[in-house]
Amino acid sequence: MIGLYDSREEAPLGTILSVGVETDAIGRVLDYGNVIVRTFVSRLEFDYVDHPNQAADMIREYWERTKAITTRSQMDVMKDTIKQKLGLPLDKRPQVELAPVVPEDQDKIAKTPYWILALSALFKLRVEEGATVIYRKHWIVYLQRGWRSLLTTFGVIVVFFARIWYFASSPTASFMRPNANGALRPDTLLLTIPVLMLPIGFWLWYEYTDWKNDIFKVTSDEIVDLDRKPFGKEERRSAQIESILSTSYKRDGLIANIFNYGTVNISVGGNQLAFEDVIDPAGVQADINRRRSARISKKNEDAGKDDRERFATWLAAYHQNINEFTAPVKVVKEDAESTNQFTKFNPSGMDDMAAEENEQDMGGADSAGGGGE
Repeated sequence: MIGLYDSREEAPLGTILSVGVETDAIGRVLDYGNVIVRTFVSRLEFDYVDHPNQAADMIREYWERTKAITTRSQMDVMKDTIKQKLGLPLDKRPQVELAPVVPEDQDKIAKTPYWILALSALFKLRVEEGATVIYRKHWIVYLQRGWRSLLTTFGVIVVFFARIWYFASSPTASFMRPNANGALRPDTLLLTIPVLMLPIGFWLWYEYTDWKNDIFKVTSDEIVDLDRKPFGKEERRSAQIESILSTSYKRDGLIANIFNYGTVNISVGGNQLAFEDVIDPAGVQADINRRRSARISKKNEDAGKDDRERFATWLAAYHQNINEFTAPVKVVKEDAESTNQFTKFNPSGMDDMAAEENEQDMGGADSAGGGGE
């Protein structure tokens, strides 16, 4: 709803399980329907889409294209590994770009009053420290929580300066007045206000520190939700950025839409992380998704690094010694008798041996007959 509610849900193409179309009789006639995209943890619905079958086919095409890009990326990494082993120059490949860092306008900063710069530093909602982006809850949230301490502090300061103005502008009023005994004593209200400012200032500091300590971090490899009380416990929830399955954000209410803040919900397995009341939730969602893509690309390159190195070493060794592997094989002829004693076969020799054995058998038989006579 415009001005009252705004939300968006995203899921990486690599987490898609199926894409389907739901329509009814009227939708089939008028060619509209719902496109249903199922992921690991959620179900995305594109309601009342014109030409739903074409829209579903387009999603499937991008899905298949993502798979092809992943396969091509793995092949490029293998090719670069082989080239590196062979000492060949490597091709420069495009990297996943993170959110650009917008340089500060130094001329504008020089013309800005110091009190405005100090106030903006106190309530800075997005801070970049190298590859880490730190988000804080919107200052509207601080006003909603700490308006009592702010109002009390403002009221006490107004009373203090009004009293001083009263003494400065009135010719009859004096800061030092005589008491009943004639001794001079200072104004009680002006002395009491600085004493009251001690607990009120502590109250104001506690509310501000409690708001400032609720931070959300997006690094190159993880997301962190940190809640810390000034004198209490600290709760830290984190998740690896490549484990993110889907992200969504919502801006609920007129004030949230006017000041552009909302909550970014992050699905990690069966758990949910929430970056609550951050400025520009769409930008926060984009920061998370870009860093997730960069992390997954880096992890895919590192996966199987040892196997790639080993295969590349083998291929490089083959390439460097290809002349030796492709040279014709020389057959060395050796003396047949020395190599195999069963290679020659002499039938006549076998016949002579058989004749000798027969003669021995006959002679033995004749001897046996003579002995019988």
